[in-house]
Amino acid sequence: QEIKQRLLTTMPEVARHFQLTLAELESPSFYRYQEGDFFGIHKDVIEPDLPGSRFEKNRKVSLILFLNSFAEAPSQNSFSEGTLTLYGLLKDPRSQNFGFPLEPEQGVLIGFPAEVWHEVKPVTRGERFTIVSLVYLGANPVAF
Repeated sequence: QEIKQRLLTTMPEVARHFQLTLAELESPSFYRYQEGDFFGIHKDVIEPDLPGSRFEKNRKVSLILFLNSFAEAPSQNSFSEGTLTLYGLLKDPRSQNFGFPLEPEQGVLIGFPAEVWHEVKPVTRGERFTIVSLVYLGANPVAF
């Protein structure tokens, strides 16, 4: 609950940045990636014409809080590779398959549109820890 409360304090800025009226913050999930673990390319939202819950269809913003940092050289509380890579950020159709890798830093919170394709590359050393939450659009906006 404490983590969710802290994330809620960012909602006014998230709403302004993405120019959305946001209604709800999903309970945060903890992710632990060990050596060899990855998360293949995906979106955090279900297309409107596919079956799924209304919550998954109303996801608008993905939030990721990095609990430890990327480091090429071994160091305590760090990991290698395991980068978050975002695709389709540029409007040019020729760049839709170009990925933008992010090298995480401990304590950094990033947000991106839930419909953006993204993946976590395989971790090659150490363990990668994150907290993930999603923000919903709804008919009854909540004042954050």
